[in-house]
Amino acid sequence: MIAFYIESKIWEFIREIKYTADFVFSTLGFEYKFITKFSQLQDNDILFFYGPTEPDETDLHYLAFDKIMFYIPFEPSLYKPKGLKKEQIEEFTRKINFFQSLPAISREDFDDPIYYFKDQNIFFGRYNFDILGNIFFNLSSYENFLAQTTDDFDRIPDDESVFLENSSFPFVNGFLWFIERFLQDAIKERGNVLIIKKETWPQAEDFAAVISHNINKLQKWSFYAIFKSTFEDILCFYKIKFVINNFISKMKYILTNIEEYWNFDVIDEIEATFNINSTYFVGTESEVTEDIDYKLNDDDLLNDIRKNLANGNEIALLGSINSCKDDLLGKQKELLQAVTNRNRIGVRQNLFRYDPEITPEYHHKYSFVYDSTRSFLKRSGFKNGIAFPFHVFSKRVPSQKEKIFFHRGCLEIPLTFSDTILKLSKFKTISMEKAKEMISSIIEAIQNVNGLLSLNFSISNFTEIKYLKQLFSETLKEITDKKVFIKTFLEIAEWWNKRNSVAIKIVNDEISLYFPDNLDNFTIRIFGDYKVFGLKNEDMSLEKNQFFFSYYEKDKAYEIEGAKVKLKADRIFFSDIKSDTNLKIKLSKIESEKEQ
Repeated sequence: MIAFYIESKIWEFIREIKYTADFVFSTLGFEYKFITKFSQLQDNDILFFYGPTEPDETDLHYLAFDKIMFYIPFEPSLYKPKGLKKEQIEEFTRKINFFQSLPAISREDFDDPIYYFKDQNIFFGRYNFDILGNIFFNLSSYENFLAQTTDDFDRIPDDESVFLENSSFPFVNGFLWFIERFLQDAIKERGNVLIIKKETWPQAEDFAAVISHNINKLQKWSFYAIFKSTFEDILCFYKIKFVINNFISKMKYILTNIEEYWNFDVIDEIEATFNINSTYFVGTESEVTEDIDYKLNDDDLLNDIRKNLANGNEIALLGSINSCKDDLLGKQKELLQAVTNRNRIGVRQNLFRYDPEITPEYHHKYSFVYDSTRSFLKRSGFKNGIAFPFHVFSKRVPSQKEKIFFHRGCLEIPLTFSDTILKLSKFKTISMEKAKEMISSIIEAIQNVNGLLSLNFSISNFTEIKYLKQLFSETLKEITDKKVFIKTFLEIAEWWNKRNSVAIKIVNDEISLYFPDNLDNFTIRIFGDYKVFGLKNEDMSLEKNQFFFSYYEKDKAYEIEGAKVKLKADRIFFSDIKSDTNLKIKLSKIESEKEQ
């Protein structure tokens, strides 16, 4: 197990530190604990020491004897809003070579992210920068405090981001990749340590993907819009193609009354080809002209909502433009619940309006399962370098009943790509080839770090962007051809929460697993020189519910009460898991060449 020690000198930031450590180790899938004294260390523990003062040689031999130990230096400015000025961040940003360069804030320059010291009795790794503080800085969006301008909708422009040039790669995922890789190196070197990883996705897929559709507008034309656009067409006479297409579109509406933005069937047909489900974000109220242009009680819309729910798609809330700052989301959620007959609802703010101080509090107050607003406005990429679900840090002081590293209950699922960025102006879009390259680059980056890809294709843009149907179809083909876990936003959020609730304990050479929830699939990976020797259900009679292996067939599913189990190399695959199942896995040590 990971044992995380926080030096008392930095307890001023203990909430921030515990929040970040929880994100790191829960996301990586490692069981961990916080310790306040070194006597709490167990034989199999891996010690992470976090503080401003590196242990000296005497302390090192005491703490790390026959163990694995990592030291992370503490940088307080990363935990303070406005702790660093923008110019200082630019000055202190170092580049770490990875698939793409990772930006790390450090006052001291360094060549490598970590330094190893090892001998017969000690394995010690010293991080050369505050990797934990860098992760917190990005999770908390502290760069927002440095922004000097906002747009007409009070949003922070993309170019205010301090790491904009690094936004094409999820660098926070990269930091987590380094932490896991350094752990693997240490365990491989020591040989006497065992640790279990919950794989990020149910069957150890390379990455996960979610597809969404904002239902922002359903009416391309009304008689007022036709009247208004006539004058615009006159002014834009030099855009002959645009004017002609507009005229044809108007005539089609006048003669047939068909809404060109009503593209539910188009989306359904494409998604059915690839056997996937998606999430529709539906608005319930409109306060300003930029909000939705439809009524939730429209019979045609209600029919399409019911049809999509029956087909396995998700209906989530598209919060109105003013709801990011005004207390409106409670009523809007109730309206959607009444229509869908679903209690568990996710949310996305219309036009991606998001106040980091206010909006998450409303999401928490009204118990939304997740939010998917955090994104860039005019470019694709990874806002704050994050491509994993995470909980937003709460700056308010928690009550005594709350966890000391309190975070808001609503899960944040960052959005990587939205088709709005394809439109350069009212008359022009980027080329199909460039759009394909952009999405392919994002998919490759996500796949490299086992992350979560989230894409949005708005319902109205299937009309406005002429090649969007083809782009959407080719994107789904590229994704589904890979080893991917593709679900709705709600299903991703539920998986993430259920994964975190699986309890794993290691006592000597035995792993105990407790599954509180039903799960279709779940996978663990064994780090250490161990192999599976036996398997049993702890709560059932042993005669029919235990197996012992001198060898095992890698493709055979062993059925035990509460789950099916497959063994393959250092991974154990579980399927058809029933809630309240207790399993125990007996391991045997693999003799290394050193021991022989």
